[in-house]
Amino acid sequence: YAAQFTAQMLMRGSQKHNRQQIQDELDKLKARVNITGAATGASASIETVRDNLPATLALVAEIFKEPVFSDTEFEQVRNAPVTVQNVVTYDVLVGVENRELRLKPGMTANVTITTASRPDALRVPTSALRFRPPAVAGDSGAAAAADAPAEGGARVWVAGTDDRPRPVGITAGVADDRFTEVTAGLREGDRVITALRRSAPAAATGSAPSFAPARRAH
Repeated sequence: YAAQFTAQMLMRGSQKHNRQQIQDELDKLKARVNITGAATGASASIETVRDNLPATLALVAEIFKEPVFSDTEFEQVRNAPVTVQNVVTYDVLVGVENRELRLKPGMTANVTITTASRPDALRVPTSALRFRPPAVAGDSGAAAAADAPAEGGARVWVAGTDDRPRPVGITAGVADDRFTEVTAGLREGDRVITALRRSAPAAATGSAPSFAPARRAH
C-alpha cells in the first residue's frame, strides 16, 4: 500500500510545478501519464504524439526527481475510502524501525496504537457504564432512576451503605474496551457495580415428585 500511495502522490506536484500546472502542461502536450507503484519502485506509462515525447519525458523526470508531498495532500489520500465487496476500509501508513529485518514484504502484523495515556488515573470497568439495575416490583421510583439519563451523560451505580444500588453521575475521560477514566464523581475505594449475581432458588423440601399413576383405594 505504501508504494501505491507514493505513486499517487507523485502526480500531486514537483519543486517547479503544482498539481494544476502539471495537468495543464500535460494537456498542452496532449499527453497522458499514469504512475503506478510496487514494492520494487514506481513506473510511468506515457501516451503522447512523437513530437511531444521529449518534453513529456522531461516533465515526468521532474516529477520523479523533485516530488513535493504537502501535508494536505497526504490527508486526502489517507481519508480516501477503499471499498471491497461492500466493505469500506481506510488505509493507514505506519512507520516503524526494522533494523533487524523482522518485518518482511507481504507479512501481516498486529499493531497497537496508543492515542492517550493517563498515569495514576482513577478508572472503572467500562462495563460499569452499561450496567442498569433491574426494576423491582412496586418500586416505580427505582425503575425511573434506572432509565433516566445521567446529567453529565455518564453514570455508574455504586453499592450504598445498605448494599442497595445508588446512581452516581461521573465525568468520563479516556476509555477503551476494558476501562474508563473517571475525572469527577467518584473516589478511590467506591464500590462500583458491574453486574448482579442472582442466588439459586432453594431446593424444595420433602419427597421427590413421582410420575407414577395414582392408585385408588378400594
